[in-house]
Amino acid sequence: MAGEGADAAFNGLALLSNSEFADHHTVVEHATVGGTTRQLYKAVLDDKSRFVFDGLIHVKPGAQKTDAQVYNKNLLLSEDARVNTNPEFKIHADDVSCKHGGAVGQMSQEALFYLSSRGVGEGDARRLLVYAFGSEMIDRVGLEPLRLALAGALHGRTPEAAEEKA
Repeated sequence: MAGEGADAAFNGLALLSNSEFADHHTVVEHATVGGTTRQLYKAVLDDKSRFVFDGLIHVKPGAQKTDAQVYNKNLLLSEDARVNTNPEFKIHADDVSCKHGGAVGQMSQEALFYLSSRGVGEGDARRLLVYAFGSEMIDRVGLEPLRLALAGALHGRTPEAAEEKA
């Protein structure tokens, strides 16, 4: 980020199952005044899959007015799935707005209960919640054929969907 007022967005969605492994690393360096960075990476993990996220934003001296965010959010569909997340800043300027966070969680039993109490079957409820988690990333894709393909892949990432295919 060498130009004054430079702006960048990094988005990613990993859909992992079986023993798949994704290892994702980003490094963004803000070198001048007024840069903006937004990073949001999400992962849906099933079976014994693994996901690693390291997102570093380095704000160099003189990069005042930098506005940067790096977030990683993960949804575990099995007790054997694992995530290592490390959103991180190195800040060497004092007039900046920098935010980061990492979250790892399992599917909400309360949300499943809520949907089932409204007549939604468990498999459909799980697919709906997985889709709701990942749809924010799919909505950011501008190319419609790719967006539709990603939506289909996301719908197919629950144990129930795998059983229906068998």
